[in-house]
Amino acid sequence: TRLWMWSQSLGIEQGLPVGRYRLAEAWRLDRALRLAREAGMLVMLCLDTHQDFREGGWSRNPYNAANGGPCAKPLDFFTDARARQFYKKRLRYLVGRYGYQTSLLCWELGNEMEGWPGSQEHKDIVARWHAEMAAELHRLDPFAHPVTSSLWTTEGWPELWNLPGMDFIQSHYYANSRWADMAGRVADVCRQKLRDYPGRLHVFAEYGISSGAGTRKMDPGGVHLHNGNWAALMSGAASNPVSWWHDSYIDALGLYRVYAGIGKFVSGEDLAGRQWRPAQVESVAY
Repeated sequence: TRLWMWSQSLGIEQGLPVGRYRLAEAWRLDRALRLAREAGMLVMLCLDTHQDFREGGWSRNPYNAANGGPCAKPLDFFTDARARQFYKKRLRYLVGRYGYQTSLLCWELGNEMEGWPGSQEHKDIVARWHAEMAAELHRLDPFAHPVTSSLWTTEGWPELWNLPGMDFIQSHYYANSRWADMAGRVADVCRQKLRDYPGRLHVFAEYGISSGAGTRKMDPGGVHLHNGNWAALMSGAASNPVSWWHDSYIDALGLYRVYAGIGKFVSGEDLAGRQWRPAQVESVAY
């Protein structure tokens, strides 16, 4: 599963002067990771999201110069020397406080980096920041958790995904159509990643037929979950496509059953121990 640290939940560096941490939120993350461990779950921990660096989020952000921070604009978060030092101190704190947790799967530096104003026009700046901070995490973390980041551009940025510090790459994809062929689209995305980033582990970390509300009415039976799961497994992904709409959709409708069949299918298989390749067939018929 995937948790965000942001101003609304679990974000420790929000609502206080930059460099000071909300200990109540830090405790909540302690508890969340402990509960995940007890449940046998692994957590992708996302350290920031664009919502805190744009519009109303930026007006409250402690890195904003208007709030006493070092940054005149959101893009300065990636370039300002003081901002980068404050961020590295936070990385040190996170590794020290949570790095021992066996439920921690990886560090995700940011959710959908295009959301930072100016980042699309300055991919090189964002990529250099990722290279610096990934190297810092690798230096700090004695348990060598993988480091990644994410984009809302499904195809991804070569400037980011080709960095040696990115231990795996991600896809986020929303069809925004109830009639989309989700199996075909998932297979297409996986093929693109295998082609453009050979040898890189690919995690399908956000997915859905809608990026907004409405999935519950559009697909109450979880057909797109089923089809996407199997397409990803058979197309070289390192995960099933992870639905964004967990609380209001999967949990609300009891759709965990959709995952039972694929769970049984892979149980006991050494998926990482073999060299898999696509089957070459002329046609498929039902």
